[in-house]
Amino acid sequence: MSDSSTLAADTETGKKYILSQSHTIIRICSSLKCEMAGFGDKASHADYILVKDGVCGAVIEIKSRELTLDKLKGYNNPPGYLISNDKLVYGEDIARRLGAPFYVFARLLWDDIIVYFKVFDSHGIPIFDYPTDVTETQETCEDKKKVSRRNAYLPLKHMRILKEEEDGIKSILKEGTDEEE
Repeated sequence: MSDSSTLAADTETGKKYILSQSHTIIRICSSLKCEMAGFGDKASHADYILVKDGVCGAVIEIKSRELTLDKLKGYNNPPGYLISNDKLVYGEDIARRLGAPFYVFARLLWDDIIVYFKVFDSHGIPIFDYPTDVTETQETCEDKKKVSRRNAYLPLKHMRILKEEEDGIKSILKEGTDEEE
């Protein structure tokens, strides 16, 4: 994808995932009692900066996956949360440059829970080892064309589930979605 006219975010399926990402960042900030700032570019390699008391506290990548937690835990070839290694290479660099840790958050849509991994500390040093391999994966959420690329597999033992209040923003966002349907 070389120009913004071919971004998956500009497709109908992509727009659905962008809406999910918007709801996810609201839920993250509500749970972590922080604010967020974006990068201002749909093609950026990270999605948001988390800000608390005026300070950059973390850089995050947000994904939405049509999965349950059980299905994610059932992946075994290789096991782990699959993400493009390019995202992690960028995450390492930006963590080091900004002096803020890099996290990957994933909303598992079928369970409507948010899981996350702290991948790099504020010096860009990996928190844990993760395997990478060149594998064939779907090019975009819209285009089912397969491409070969280096992917990383984040070990699930390093995954955490975001704690959310039962009657918090998650239920408010859900009510708003139900009314639109």
